[in-house]
Amino acid sequence: MSGNTCSYNCSFVPPDIPSYSDISGIGVIVGYVVTAFFVVVITSSYYIFTYQPDLYPFRKGDDTEDQDRPTQYRSNPIDKVILRWLANWLPRKPEEGNGPHSRVEKALIKCVLNMSDLQIVTGLSILVSGFIQLRCGLSAYHWQVLVYLAWFSSLTHLCCLTFLRNYLFNHPGQRIWRLVSMFVIIIMLVVALVPTGYFDWLGQVQSSGLPPAPSSYAICFYGRKPPPATGLQPMVPNSYISMIISCLLLLLGFLTRVVRLHKTPSIDYILPLRYFCSEIARRGLRRVYAWCQVQANPQNISRFLIYQPLLAGFLMLRVSLDVYSSMFMEIWWLLMGFTWGMIHLVYTLKLSTVGVGSSDWAFGQVVPIVLLAAPAITIVEFFYEGEFGLQSETYYTEIGLKLDSNRR
Repeated sequence: MSGNTCSYNCSFVPPDIPSYSDISGIGVIVGYVVTAFFVVVITSSYYIFTYQPDLYPFRKGDDTEDQDRPTQYRSNPIDKVILRWLANWLPRKPEEGNGPHSRVEKALIKCVLNMSDLQIVTGLSILVSGFIQLRCGLSAYHWQVLVYLAWFSSLTHLCCLTFLRNYLFNHPGQRIWRLVSMFVIIIMLVVALVPTGYFDWLGQVQSSGLPPAPSSYAICFYGRKPPPATGLQPMVPNSYISMIISCLLLLLGFLTRVVRLHKTPSIDYILPLRYFCSEIARRGLRRVYAWCQVQANPQNISRFLIYQPLLAGFLMLRVSLDVYSSMFMEIWWLLMGFTWGMIHLVYTLKLSTVGVGSSDWAFGQVVPIVLLAAPAITIVEFFYEGEFGLQSETYYTEIGLKLDSNRR
């Protein structure tokens, strides 16, 4: 950012967007977006090639017998159908190697673990630096870019938490500090999203008749009331609605992960409650079935007007709950969230001009590009260790068998 003093004046709007390549620079944006894209690829690969929906998520260690598995627990049918369909087109072999916990699966889990740590660091770093620079006259343009870069970090880390469900259950200490860190990021990001509700740069106008300038000071939009409906603006701006949706997605996503990562709420409370509600609904359907005399008179009009709509509603609710609790929904949620962030980020970057400093390759831009090698090296390292370790284990096992046979 240009200038050496921290000051701002809300009654004055700078004519141009100041230069701040440490936020809107090409290197910074590429570093954050590509890192988030790595997470999308890794988690999608884990789901497609190695994820096993039949395994109990709260099993202890490498116990595949699921001795503590409750009788009411069942595998998600949505995941089973999708993975069975994918097995017809892709080389899906989760049970080869060392059984269900093959080395490929372990390598992918380690990759997800390391990438989630990286998302925590990057998300906290850009949010902390943004709040520090907020009182120094950070522009609305740079603030919105910062918010959506942090959006990528929080979104991808939330998805990683679900994929690390069993790992974090067996490592409760890591689960605590990860959830605490994620809670801090979510709160900071929700607070950072508040002024973006006024950054309506899609063509709508505010109550004053003029859109907020991208060069305006972002801190000046804190504490404002929602823009009222006027003749020029008959409805709430799209930016304000987008801000509300983004906050709800973050908070709902975090609360969902907190529940899914703990056995007590997800298995001991929610599972029996769902089973209880399902039994009540089934009993009600049986009574309606008998009352409508469906079996005695299949053409009874009450069957079409009462029983079938209730049955369709019951099945639709069950399918919706299965879809929401499936791992496929995590992948879909990640892809949609990544696309949502990319659309807003690309549109914001279009407001930039040649002279705002986004192309200045300074130290703050070179470092994120260089650090992209870290996740790439991590991925190659884990897969190389998995392949090399599997070959070494097979080799030494064969030697041991030969020695035993020679002794006999």
